[in-house]
Amino acid sequence: MLQQPPFGFDIIKKVVVLFGSTFDDLYINRMNGNNISEIVKVPISYSNKDKMFARVDSDPNLDRPEAALTPRIGFSLIGANYDSRIKTPTSNYLARQYGQTILKQYVGVPYSFHFELYIMTKNASDSARIIEQILPFFTPDYTSSVELIQETGILMNIPITYEGISMEDKYSGELKERRTIVHTLRFSARCPVFGPIYKPGIIKFIQTTFYDPGGKSYNLQSDVGNTSSLERLNEQVTLTANGQPTSNAQDSIDYRLINITDDYGFASWIESFPGNTVIGIYYPDMNFTPPSKHSQYITLIT
Repeated sequence: MLQQPPFGFDIIKKVVVLFGSTFDDLYINRMNGNNISEIVKVPISYSNKDKMFARVDSDPNLDRPEAALTPRIGFSLIGANYDSRIKTPTSNYLARQYGQTILKQYVGVPYSFHFELYIMTKNASDSARIIEQILPFFTPDYTSSVELIQETGILMNIPITYEGISMEDKYSGELKERRTIVHTLRFSARCPVFGPIYKPGIIKFIQTTFYDPGGKSYNLQSDVGNTSSLERLNEQVTLTANGQPTSNAQDSIDYRLINITDDYGFASWIESFPGNTVIGIYYPDMNFTPPSKHSQYITLIT
């Protein structure tokens, strides 16, 4: 797709796991008068509401203790959409040294992932105890940190936002039929989705050439490279044979042999070409040729 080799970082899976793990340590106390009669852990699983109902309703033993099936929590990812609130410039990127290689990755594209959390109980008191252990932590955000991409070391805070709650009571029919209370809590998690990791080359040598326009006004777009060379600036990383940084290119080993982890230095030198030239530079969007003393002129004497 999009002429890219296969890649993936399981970011959506990590967001789902993060959301579920936020609610995996809930307990309720069942009271007998003023005393605690039992402490029940509330199990959680990835499932939609209909699947949870089917699991309870399919049990033929109506006299089975209610704690064997409820309370329980289910959750599911119901959708995702682009989130412009956390948009950053697409040209920004992250870079990390990985051995002798530089890893480069553009900033992620922001998305909001929408979840529903289903709390199924037999009575209102159990529901209330579970909900009261959740709501105080969402104001309306609850933020957790997760390592999204190990290779580039991207560790991000993922805010989970509480958006609302609804309630459904399925008690109907004969008296012996189960009563099932389901509260549905809605959340969204903001998390960027990242593209592939690139391995760009390491720049060790830079060469910049200045050109002589021959006494005419110099157009920055059309005249570059089409006139004679005036001056050339060279810059490179430098390292002596015994591993010491230097600022003299003549004392350096071949720059291609210098590693990114070496304690190298830098050297700069200019190659000059014959001629004394006054350069008048103007910008292509100007519809006139400015006079020789116009502020847009840049004078360069060699």
